Amino acid sequence: MAGGEVLPRERQVDAVQQDLGFRENLADLQEASLGIIALFAGAIAYLWFMWVVWPLVSRPRPSSAWIGVGLLVLSACLSHALRKRHLRLAAHLLVWSILGVVVCVMLTFPSPAPVYLFILPVVFAGVLLSASHFFLVAVGAIVLALSVGSWRLGVPVFSVDVALPACVIALVTVASWLSARNLHVALEWVWSGYERARRNEEIARERAGELQRALKALDEASHRLERINYMLALARDQADEARRLKQQFAQTISHELRTPLNLIVGFTELMTQSPEHYGEHLPPLYLRDLSIVHRNARHLQTLVNDVLDLARIEAVEMSLLP
Repeated sequence: MAGGEVLPRERQVDAVQQDLGFRENLADLQEASLGIIALFAGAIAYLWFMWVVWPLVSRPRPSSAWIGVGLLVLSACLSHALRKRHLRLAAHLLVWSILGVVVCVMLTFPSPAPVYLFILPVVFAGVLLSASHFFLVAVGAIVLALSVGSWRLGVPVFSVDVALPACVIALVTVASWLSARNLHVALEWVWSGYERARRNEEIARERAGELQRALKALDEASHRLERINYMLALARDQADEARRLKQQFAQTISHELRTPLNLIVGFTELMTQSPEHYGEHLPPLYLRDLSIVHRNARHLQTLVNDVLDLARIEAVEMSLLP
């Protein structure tokens, strides 16, 4: 149709399932990464807490240090606890809390070095958040680095101590975005390859099932063919037995018929050709009837002899006399 080709329903369903599978795998990776980052943040919070508490007697720490360690501990614990049920909320909580913790570090240490810590929430956002939220975190980090750094260090915004870390954060943002993009592309490739392999495996399994069914049908057909051959062999044996019985019957009947026929032929021939043996000549009507009987008896005798010869030929018992 005009305006593009419409995918079949099956391909649309496969595309939706593939997208869902990719999102699920990406969520699993983000969940595992969030757990590791939360544990790392908890370890940093513990070290920072020990740094705050240990020299507390000799030199009290500023309130920003307490706020930072509390915020880091709270965000690490909550994000680690919520990562399985509310992954997106836990990721946002941890990333934005680390951003606030970096601000607290800048307020605690008035030097240009803590400004570079804004790289951490940017990198973590590239791993845990979507592209739009990642750029939002990066913009927030750059704005905070410029504003808080300029205010805390007491230098202009475009000075080297503030502008250089902001440029580094912007470069890290681009690098993190490219890395995350390449990671997503690689995951899509891997997942699409896995889906193709799984689909090919299902097709191969279906073809194997069809082949098994075809082999089973062939086995059944072979079994039926063997049974038919066995029945044909039985029928052939029965036919041979019937043919043998027919030959035996024909021979027996022929022999049984020849004896009375020979008697009839002999007596009728004697009565018609030698009537003087009976004391006087027979009437012409009797002679005519006897001749008819004699002729038909000879004809029947010829037929019986032919049947007997055919039976001998079928039984391969016919002898040839030169």
